[in-house]
Amino acid sequence: MTTYVTMRSRILDEMVNESLTAAQVNNAIQSAIAHYQRSRFYFNESRAQTFATVASQEFYGTADNSNIPNLSKIDTLVITVNSTRYPLTVQPWDLLEEKSSTTSSTGQPDEYSYYAQQIRLYPIPDAAYTVRIAGLVRFAALSADGDSNAWMTDGEELIRARSKWDLA
Repeated sequence: MTTYVTMRSRILDEMVNESLTAAQVNNAIQSAIAHYQRSRFYFNESRAQTFATVASQEFYGTADNSNIPNLSKIDTLVITVNSTRYPLTVQPWDLLEEKSSTTSSTGQPDEYSYYAQQIRLYPIPDAAYTVRIAGLVRFAALSADGDSNAWMTDGEELIRARSKWDLA
């Protein structure tokens, strides 16, 4: 398993430029991750993210599932009603804004939008349902030397190569 400090040390060892600083390499690593984080790899796909709706709650964010703000792309949202799964239809946020002009439009949600790092359901849930998210998840930013995530393990070679390319 590779950590932030291990990757930085490898990059510094592999580069011929003696004037590189740890801060420059850290910036290059962060830049490389930013470059690829919206691209699809097996290790940043997830269909294991779920949240429970609450009656009369329209918007869902960090408090409902800490990864909702970290979604790069939503492939599907599936709602479970009485042990049966139904896919929700994605809609532009402004259409749901127009449709949901009152808080009395409640029922079993069949549409959603993703805006401002929140999921909005329509109609507003009238009960508790489980919603499963499938899509691309961004990982928490690396800051401490001992930090690690899938970019440091599964994507290590890609991030290391892109970092060195940026530094060159």
